[in-house]
Amino acid sequence: TYSLPSDPGECGAIVYAPTPYYDDDCGATITNDYTGTYDASAFYPVGSTYVNWQLIDSDSNVVSNYQDTIVVLDTGAPVLHCPADVVQSTDPGSCGAIVNYTAPVGVDNCPSTPIPFDLYHSNTQNITQGIACAGSVVMYNRLGVAFDLPSLGYFSGLNVDTVDLAIYEATSPAGQQPAKINFYSLSGPMDAANLTLIDSISIQIPNCTYTVLSYPFNTFIPAGTVLVYEIEIPDGTALSNYMRLGTNLEGQSSPSYILSADCGAPTYSNLAVLGLSDAYIMNIHGFTGGGTALVSGVGSGGEYPVGTTTDIYISSDAAGNN
Repeated sequence: TYSLPSDPGECGAIVYAPTPYYDDDCGATITNDYTGTYDASAFYPVGSTYVNWQLIDSDSNVVSNYQDTIVVLDTGAPVLHCPADVVQSTDPGSCGAIVNYTAPVGVDNCPSTPIPFDLYHSNTQNITQGIACAGSVVMYNRLGVAFDLPSLGYFSGLNVDTVDLAIYEATSPAGQQPAKINFYSLSGPMDAANLTLIDSISIQIPNCTYTVLSYPFNTFIPAGTVLVYEIEIPDGTALSNYMRLGTNLEGQSSPSYILSADCGAPTYSNLAVLGLSDAYIMNIHGFTGGGTALVSGVGSGGEYPVGTTTDIYISSDAAGNN
């Protein structure tokens, strides 16, 4: 097996492959099925290529077979073409401005075939009980789980298309109540100070019990991310909203966390440390591959404060190059 990196700017590499040694004085010839000659040196694409050799004697008998594996690794990162800097006046009556621009998109010279993925936090989807900081109404809650993507075997970026969350019970006089789904990257222990927002969507949770809800959420997670999936529930006092996230006691891939000052958890706390064995039922679905994400700043369409704000984007490919 021969393994080598791709050539700069190429989705493959020129490989100088040695011809297998053979000892014959009777006119034998050796050929391979990649180039059809005695020399397998050529351009090989990213991935694994199997080169089959045959030694044929002077009577056209195949006297030996041999196989080489040529592995070319995709080592080229996508290229981001960023828009020009934007200088804009404040909006009337505001100490800032809504700024729109065309967000950059990474261009990868080595496209890949998307592969579906599913991340499940709990070992099962059975809803047996529920949890939230709530009395007769729900208080402000942030309920989160972390997925260490490289440790789970995901080395490329992830294109998310759907998220699930389980509801043990949700009731509101309005028939539904608001919440937010937040994705963060985590850079240290589970703490709000170590979270960087990747993307967020606002949702409405209908009145229901023992239900797994699915929501479309089209976003990109850069390669190498420790991903935090959070459900943010606003204080329901004014609207008489009540809600508890669905859980079970059947195991989980990583701890379940809660942040709710009203229930004595002013920072993110592991439920197990609080004496609770609940596992949140929170899932993420999509496909692997390349994409681009805003990792710092505001983003096109957002309100920028007076002064200079730098938006930072990162692009990943299917091989995990950023």
